[in-house]
Amino acid sequence: MSEGPSRSPAPTVHERKLDRSRMPIHGFHAHIYYDTATRDVAARVPDALVRAMAREFGSTPADLIVAVGPSIGACCYEVGADVRDAFGAAFGDRDLTRWFFDEPQPTAANPSMPGVARTRRPNHWFFDGWQAARDQVEDTGVPAAQIHVAQLCTASHATLFCSYRRDGKAAGRMAAAIACRRRPLG
Repeated sequence: MSEGPSRSPAPTVHERKLDRSRMPIHGFHAHIYYDTATRDVAARVPDALVRAMAREFGSTPADLIVAVGPSIGACCYEVGADVRDAFGAAFGDRDLTRWFFDEPQPTAANPSMPGVARTRRPNHWFFDGWQAARDQVEDTGVPAAQIHVAQLCTASHATLFCSYRRDGKAAGRMAAAIACRRRPLG
C-alpha cells in the first residue's frame, strides 16, 4: 500500500482507517491518493497536493479531477474547539460559518447515527469536512465540475461502511484502489 504521487499505470491500493475520506486527484500524467484527516484539511493539505501535482508532474488545476470519498459527515461528526480554532487560524471566520454547525446536519441520504445529540455540547460543533475539502480544492483553480464528493457518511450507513465513531475499536477497515488506464490516442 502506498500514499502519494505516482506515474504508474498499475493499481495503487490503500487501506482506509477511521472515518476519513480518501481524496484521489487525477491528472494527465499522474495521480495522488491521500487520506484526508480533518487536521490535514485544516493544514491546507488539499491545496498542497494540487501544487505538488503542478511541481512534480506539470499538471494544472484545469487538468485535474478530484474525488472526495465516503467519510463521516456533518450529520454525525462533532468536533471540539481545537479543531474549529485550527480552521479559524487557517481560513478565517467566513469559512467557519460554512463548515461548522450548532446542530447536526442530517439529510435523507445521511441520517444522524443513533446517539447523536440534536444540539452540540459546549465548545463543540458539527463539521462538514466534505464542503471544506471541496472549497479548498476549488480555491486552487480546479473547476467545480471536476470535483466529485461522494457525500456518503460512514457513520450513517452501518451496512455499507466501517466507522470508528459509530463502532469504536471494533470497527473494521476498508480498502480502495486507483489505477490509470491507457487509452489509444485519437
